[in-house]
Amino acid sequence: MASLRAVVPSRLADLNAQYRAKPIIAKAPDSSRAGRTQVTPGRLRKIARHLDVTGLSVLEFGAGRGALTEGLKEAGAARVLGVDVERYPEWEEAQGVEFLCADLSTESVVPDASFDAVVSFVVFEHVRRPLQSLEAIHRALRPGGHAWLYFNLYRGRKASHRYRDIKFPWPHLLFSDEEAAEFLAAQGKPLRGAHTFAWVNKLTAAEYLQASQGIGFSVDHLERNAIPVEADLDFYLAHEDVLGRYPALDLETDFMLLVLRKQASDRVPTLPYLERQAALDQALGRARR
Repeated sequence: MASLRAVVPSRLADLNAQYRAKPIIAKAPDSSRAGRTQVTPGRLRKIARHLDVTGLSVLEFGAGRGALTEGLKEAGAARVLGVDVERYPEWEEAQGVEFLCADLSTESVVPDASFDAVVSFVVFEHVRRPLQSLEAIHRALRPGGHAWLYFNLYRGRKASHRYRDIKFPWPHLLFSDEEAAEFLAAQGKPLRGAHTFAWVNKLTAAEYLQASQGIGFSVDHLERNAIPVEADLDFYLAHEDVLGRYPALDLETDFMLLVLRKQASDRVPTLPYLERQAALDQALGRARR
């Protein structure tokens, strides 16, 4: 009889083969400096739909190699400070912007009420202290200032960040790091540090909203980048013993955009948790007939 250790990589390999022709991401993003520079104009357009940085002092939370930091300056910001927990050599070559290597969730290195806006693009999911980071952003903003935050959510189908090698959805919910590592080793694929899947904090969309209001933000805009679970109902049904533990809205929400304002409000936007669950339940009922 085959051992469990042999069965798991086999299951993973079978799922991967099924999804090779329809991967969850057709082309993985280029994380190099050149790749980030290439996508910067699109990111600036996305920010500009909700936040005009012209003449503002802007802090970029999670600046990385600094491509977007420089782009914000070129877009008209009066001052831009990029902050990251890691220092990058590209910072030395940047023109007209500042960089700071620090963890804002634990280090008081930015004066209170010193920025008009904070921007963060696909970084917050990797923050180990997201609630403290939201508080730090709130402190750094002037009254009425805005935080523009776009981030991945842990329960989304792409949150493993391993889509270059694992093509099917939600692998991080269905398999452990150890199981995936064994499968990838058999494929000759390199591992990424201590975790096969990317380290992503587990705050849900609802928890982000609740925390933001509790800290003292109002929510000016909420947007979800989502694919309904019903779009791949057969996969859900095959793995309902695991995926059924999570609300449909969380499973389908890959990314969320929050535009927050430093001004407390009694109004909190609602997320359609019940509506999405009802839609999935109806689709499941039809599929089981």
